[in-house]
Amino acid sequence: MLTLRYLEDLSVERTAAILGCRAGTVASQASRALAKLRELVPALDELTTRAEVK
Repeated sequence: MLTLRYLEDLSVERTAAILGCRAGTVASQASRALAKLRELVPALDELTTRAEVK
């Protein structure tokens, strides 16, 4: 999901369509995944801002 959403730069809606789920699911799961990445890789938060990865 993160690959589609951020590396491929797809919208929430397009990502949801590809994965066969709801847009809300993509948004919430992406948010949780980014929070976990920030926890595991603290330097990541210094390199990006939350506005950049929306």
